Amino acid sequence: LIDILILNDSTRFDKILTKFVSEVFNPSTLFPHIDELKKCIRPYVKKDKTPNEDGKYPGRLNEKSGDYSFAEWEANCEFTTVRSPQGGKAYGLKYWILAKYRHVCKAYNMECDPTYLDEDYDYPIDKEVEATGDDNIFGPPGGFGGPGGPGGPGGPGGFGGPGGPNTPDSTEDKPSKTDESTTETETTKSKPESEPSNKTSNSKYGCWVEQFGYPCCSEEVGRIVYEKDEEGEWGYDFEKKEWCGITAYQEFIEDEKCWSEKLGYPCCKSCKIHEIDVSGKWGYEDNHWCGIQSFCDKLSKN
Repeated sequence: LIDILILNDSTRFDKILTKFVSEVFNPSTLFPHIDELKKCIRPYVKKDKTPNEDGKYPGRLNEKSGDYSFAEWEANCEFTTVRSPQGGKAYGLKYWILAKYRHVCKAYNMECDPTYLDEDYDYPIDKEVEATGDDNIFGPPGGFGGPGGPGGPGGPGGFGGPGGPNTPDSTEDKPSKTDESTTETETTKSKPESEPSNKTSNSKYGCWVEQFGYPCCSEEVGRIVYEKDEEGEWGYDFEKKEWCGITAYQEFIEDEKCWSEKLGYPCCKSCKIHEIDVSGKWGYEDNHWCGIQSFCDKLSKN
C-alpha cells in the first residue's frame, strides 16, 4: 500500500495531507480549541489538585504516586515542557503542535502560515515549572511512548509523550543479586574487567552511550547490569541517581546511503527503536523520526 499510495506516486497522498494540515492540524485551528477545552475543565482540575483539611486529594487511591501540580498542568497545556512523574519530560501541548506543524510544512514544502513558521515566534514559558537539562530521545527504562500524531510517508505516525528514565528513588530499589531480572557481569565492584569511563587512545568515548550524553559507569559503580536495550548494557549510580553505560564504544561506519531519506527522514545517530513497519526500523531524534542504520544490528549482536 505504501508503494502504491505514496512511493510510486504521492500526488494523492500529498493532497490529502495538505488538506489535513491546512484545515485541521495547524496552530490557528488547534490553539483556540485548546483554550476552549482548558477553560471548560480548569475548575475540575483545580479541585482535583487541591488537598482537603487532612491533606488528602479527592479520588486519590495511591497517595504515594506522583502527579502534576496545578501550575504544571496550566503551563503544560501551553508551551512549557515539564518533568513527568516518571522522571522524563512532557512537551507543552501547544509547543508539540507547533513543532510538528513546522516539520511537516518544511518536509513537504507546503504553503503554511508564516506566523508560526517564523523561528522568532514568541510564546510564553513558565520558568518556575519548566523541565531543564538534556532530553535524549533514547534511554534506560521509560523511554518514549508509542506512536501517536501525524507522521510522514511510510514512517510511523508521530510520537507519544516522553517518559524518560524511570530511575530508582533510593538504594532500597536496587535489584538484589538473586533478582531474576538482573544480570551481574562482575561480582567484585573494586576490580571490574575493564574501566568503561577511561577512554583509550583509539576511542572517542569510554562507552557507547557517552556519545549521547550519558556517563560511563565508574569503577566504584561496577559493572552490574540493571537494564539492556538497543544501546547496550546499563548500570545505575545510586549515589548520583543516574543511569550509566557499560557497553564499550565501538566505531561503526554509517550507511553510505540512508534508506529513510527517500521517505523524507534522515538516518538516526543512535540505535533506539521506537517503531517497526514495512519500510524498516524507526527511531526518534531532534523532534523528528529517523531511520535506524544497519550498524545497530551489529551492536545488538555484541
